[in-house]
Amino acid sequence: MSLAGLNLLFGFLLLFQTRPAVTPIADVLKLIPRDSSVVTTNTTVTVTGVVTTPSPTPVSMLGSYIQDNTGGIKLFQLNYRGTPPRVGDSVIATGKLGLYRGQEELLDPEIRILKRDVKVTPVPVTPARIASGEYEGRLVSLKGTVLSKERQTNGTRISLRGSGGGTVILYSENYAVSPYVISRIHRADLLLITGVVSRYTMNKPYLDGNEVYLRFPSDIVPLGEDFFARYSPDIMIMAVLAGGILIALFVFNYLLRREIRQKTEQLEGQGRLSSLLYDSIAELSGLLDRNEIVQRIIKKLNPHIGITSVIFCALSDSTTKWTLFTFKLVNNEVVSDAKMFNSDVLTWATEQSVHGDALWDVQIGDFVSVSGNLSDEDRSVLRFLAEFFDGKEVTVVRPPAGTLSSLILFDHMVPFTERIQQESVLSYIRHLLAAIRGAELFAITQKQETAIEKLYNSTVFGLLTLSLDGTIETANLVASEMLNDKALVGRKVHEYLFPEDARRLDELLPSLATVGTEKFVRFEAKIRQGSDTASEVEFAVEFDGESKTFNVTVQDIGDRRVFEDYTAYEQKIATLEKMASFLSHDLNNIVGGITGYASLLKRKLPPESKEHHYADIIEDAGRRTSELVKQVLGFAQMDAKTIEVVDLNEFLKNVAAEFEKMHGEKYRLVTDCAEQPVYSRISTSQFRQVLFAILENAADSMEAGGTIRCSTGISDMQGTHSGSTPGGRRCFVEVEDHGVGMDEAIRRRIFEPFFTTKRIKKYTGLSLSAAFNIVKHHKGFINVDSNPGTGTRVRIYLPRYSDQEKPRSETSSPELLDADGVKILVVDDEESVRQLAFDILSEQGFTVVTANDGSRALERLKENPDVRLVVLDMVMPVMGGKEACIEIKKLPAPPKVLICTGFSELSDLETILGSHADGLLPKPYRTADLLKMVSDILRDGTGKNSVPEVS
Repeated sequence: MSLAGLNLLFGFLLLFQTRPAVTPIADVLKLIPRDSSVVTTNTTVTVTGVVTTPSPTPVSMLGSYIQDNTGGIKLFQLNYRGTPPRVGDSVIATGKLGLYRGQEELLDPEIRILKRDVKVTPVPVTPARIASGEYEGRLVSLKGTVLSKERQTNGTRISLRGSGGGTVILYSENYAVSPYVISRIHRADLLLITGVVSRYTMNKPYLDGNEVYLRFPSDIVPLGEDFFARYSPDIMIMAVLAGGILIALFVFNYLLRREIRQKTEQLEGQGRLSSLLYDSIAELSGLLDRNEIVQRIIKKLNPHIGITSVIFCALSDSTTKWTLFTFKLVNNEVVSDAKMFNSDVLTWATEQSVHGDALWDVQIGDFVSVSGNLSDEDRSVLRFLAEFFDGKEVTVVRPPAGTLSSLILFDHMVPFTERIQQESVLSYIRHLLAAIRGAELFAITQKQETAIEKLYNSTVFGLLTLSLDGTIETANLVASEMLNDKALVGRKVHEYLFPEDARRLDELLPSLATVGTEKFVRFEAKIRQGSDTASEVEFAVEFDGESKTFNVTVQDIGDRRVFEDYTAYEQKIATLEKMASFLSHDLNNIVGGITGYASLLKRKLPPESKEHHYADIIEDAGRRTSELVKQVLGFAQMDAKTIEVVDLNEFLKNVAAEFEKMHGEKYRLVTDCAEQPVYSRISTSQFRQVLFAILENAADSMEAGGTIRCSTGISDMQGTHSGSTPGGRRCFVEVEDHGVGMDEAIRRRIFEPFFTTKRIKKYTGLSLSAAFNIVKHHKGFINVDSNPGTGTRVRIYLPRYSDQEKPRSETSSPELLDADGVKILVVDDEESVRQLAFDILSEQGFTVVTANDGSRALERLKENPDVRLVVLDMVMPVMGGKEACIEIKKLPAPPKVLICTGFSELSDLETILGSHADGLLPKPYRTADLLKMVSDILRDGTGKNSVPEVS
């Protein structure tokens, strides 16, 4: 039989073949149980319908949806061997019913295609109607707003909210709708969707899913497209809805444009901010001062982001002590300040800094400790921050570890809400800190370089570095002065030496640079200062093997010899001082007996008698001898007891007259004293040395002679003074000359020991240094004002005392205490002094016992516990006055102690008077002085000769 006949026979058989019974899809869905996640039933059914979705890309798997006029179902077969149906094919399928995670399926079906290109019109629905289940497996269309988009392994899930309420999930497999189309869908987009309804869900009970499966790229249509022209043949409906669609398109276009405009403005703002910060960072690279850096930043950023206030918080060695460096824009000027707080509040802020080490837009009130218990200091720093930032929100940034500051606070009007902006600001602050750190390191380095340069040039030695051939590479100013050449660099040292010394140096340098020989040597040489003059110096040469250079120290031997001679002179002076001090002690005891008994005789003799006159002459001679002893003690610089309250007006006039007599008519001294007496407590002998030293320097500055003006007065201290010197109103003595003056470098060194600008033959170098120390011990200060060519003014400030502490008249009669029954112990190793005190006090009515040293005095006190006062000498054998005074004050009921001495160290007197003794009476003393001091101590408990307070 021919092939055509076979085909005809086969077609005939098919025509009369019995078709299985077809069940409506809606009835088939009712036969599927829903009590398991994966169910395969034994029920075999036959359905017919139109294919609405394509099969998956793998041709071996069938996964298409079909629908009739009652519902829809999925045809699924893993290893499908037949011809895959296309969308629009009308098919008849027979297979077993199944359920996979809520999705109804016809498993492993036998499919026969009945007709092709059947059109299926999607049913317009809402999410609420999809959720009702009546459109399962059917082709539908709906519109809505995109809520979210999530990329998954096999596809993309899009959440869509419909206009009538309710939400559906759109699902697209990778091979159905391309990622490019999906990527163009954004949150809040309005879409028209065409797809197949499915109950597929990943969660039990597998019946709550409301998913729409997207088949083609054309299933996603923006609201602005002509949906009805594409999907609805009804022209009338399109005409009726055209106006609504145009309005929807206009709204959609407006919203889209607004979104684009906002995004564009945001990006432009970020770009402007980034450009501004970048330009500011570029400007920081050339600045080397922290304040200037911050000021420029505030002024530059204020018009753009509204920054007005910045605080840098630096944490000190203590864990809670913060230094706040504040910067505030006021009237277009940046005002800076610094505050210090000891608070946990800022420590808490550093611990709470998050998201890139920053707290964005916070209130100062949020700065509370974790415990919530605020100390007074915590509240203080919070009040300060609130007032400084005027209640504005601030941003807190914690810089990376290793930077100078630990916290930065600043305000700003423009909010940094986007992550890009915040990262830009954080990056900018890090650059800012780097610039500040660089500026501070530069300042430290510059300060160190300046200090090293000053030290290098202010040393008393010449310093040189030489190359291997003896060429000078570096030299300080002292070396230039020694070699008498300011342009030493590039010259050779032997050019400045005499031939013999130059030859020795040329032989020495190569031997030092040779390995295995000595690397340090000294030798003396002569430097040529002229054709026939020379100065002797000592070279100390050391070879540096690493840098291959010679380090040379040059010392003037002439100055060293002067120092050595002066040291020997000082030793002689020290010996004389010791001799003078011991001699003064003995003289005070001798003179004390003379003046004491003379004053005692005067009290017993009639004032008009010759004997009274003779006693007066003896007392006056003793007093003059006592003044000489004071001068000797002043020479020995051990006259702490000779300090007394004097009128500086009279004292200055006497010193000026004495100086003028010594220098003849070459110098004229003009005294301009204050109208009222100016009282101060000084050692007249020592202060005389101070004024003479200053007057001598003034005279030396005017070699041709001239006028030196001296004045006194009361004023506030001027200029720089020591931190230990109290300020306030003080009296002063001023000496002004019109000599050559001095520059700043010399003025700073005039009080250094051994520093002088005088010729060697007049060199001492200690007068002004000694003067400075004497004034310092008087609790005063010397201020020097001088400029080259304009003269020098030296002002000495001293403590000022009121009229109540002025010197008392010698003729005034003391108010004596009633001596009845009062017992006094007199302790002195000198028999005449001890007897004098015994006679004076006994005659006044006191009961007197005596002892010749401190040890015997303690025994006397045990024998006489009713002693109320001890008159105690300082220098005695066995036990001195200092030790005895300390032991006396340890007694259960110690008596008062009056120190009565002619020799004592200042430190000993200050120690005893400050904590043990009750008064001080210098030897030699008059009868009235002793009685007055004893009466004052017994009456008031303190001696009137104690150091008075500054008025």
